[in-house]
Amino acid sequence: MKSIFVSALLVILGIASAVNGQFNESKTARKAAEKLTKGDRTGAIAILDKAIQQRKDLLEAHKMRGNVRSMGGDLDGAIADYSAVLEINPNDAEMYEQRAMFRTFKRDYSGALKDYNAAIANGLKSEKVYSGSAAVKRDMGDMEGSIADYQTAIAINPNFASAHIGLSITFEKKGDLNGAMVHLQDFLDRYEGKRNGKLPKLTNGQPIGESISIKRDGKETDGSQVFMVGNEVTASYSAKTPEEAEKKQANMEQLMNVSLAYFNLGRIYAKKDELDKALENYEKGMKIKKDDPYAYGLRSDIRIKKGDLQGAIDDLTFVVKSPLRSPGFHFENALLLVLQGKDGEAEKELALHLQMFPGAKEGLDKRIEEAKKLRSSQPTN
Repeated sequence: MKSIFVSALLVILGIASAVNGQFNESKTARKAAEKLTKGDRTGAIAILDKAIQQRKDLLEAHKMRGNVRSMGGDLDGAIADYSAVLEINPNDAEMYEQRAMFRTFKRDYSGALKDYNAAIANGLKSEKVYSGSAAVKRDMGDMEGSIADYQTAIAINPNFASAHIGLSITFEKKGDLNGAMVHLQDFLDRYEGKRNGKLPKLTNGQPIGESISIKRDGKETDGSQVFMVGNEVTASYSAKTPEEAEKKQANMEQLMNVSLAYFNLGRIYAKKDELDKALENYEKGMKIKKDDPYAYGLRSDIRIKKGDLQGAIDDLTFVVKSPLRSPGFHFENALLLVLQGKDGEAEKELALHLQMFPGAKEGLDKRIEEAKKLRSSQPTN
């Protein structure tokens, strides 16, 4: 099973207020935001470090430094800053939610669940909080609790794509593949119906700073790939008011998650060997988010199975060249090299992948053989 659950977009979009420097209360935060909008993450952190050392503007400086640290992949540092904020203001519900997200990724499930409960107790009874709590309960093995929390999130906001994705994943992990498929299909049918079949496009400006991609702590025994990818903050993301900024942030998150819903539905159809339906859903998701290497990797599998050698090569070439690729791109590169007849180089790339995901060998060997079969079926000049 190849699965990339991109909680990353929440990490990066969560620092939108830092990019919109005019919304910051303190001079310290505004100066740091100016650095950040120029792509100078190090400079922004230096300003915040100095303020914290001088015990100046502590609340906002810690919040902002936690956000900026997360952009560079320093999740422990981000958690420490959010904890400092909560020492100053133990009733900051949004900080509990933010810290819970990173604690979840670090596999501190009990800490994350306490944070989500604290966010709710302090009045933040939002769809995002209940979805986050549901994901933690799923990771802890509490499937019924997870389903209940996702259903609460959907009751709060029936259009919240992240909750529909999470509920479908929970069904899938319970072994109910048909239930997972039906739920996502129903959500996406309604989504398209409200738009007369016309899908929106996610447009981004120039990215700020370098993208980062972090593999989740611990070894995945099933060969799955779980990453936090930070690459979505853009210089063009601006707003005139905090309310407008929040609305833009929510809209961007929603579009990214709708595209992911299509990718996940396509992956389920592929599991059921319904290749045309899988391809249809991948391409719908790609209409919304055209630069997602995950989708190109998924589509390459279908093209290999359908005998489209050049299409598969094109998709895998996009993946390995994409700056948004995950650390697990070594397998996609191995497949590409096999299709190009470079088996020796492919073996080296596959070995690199298996160092990261030792439990994946059996399934990957099957996909390598499919690629070799497709290559050998082509006429020679």
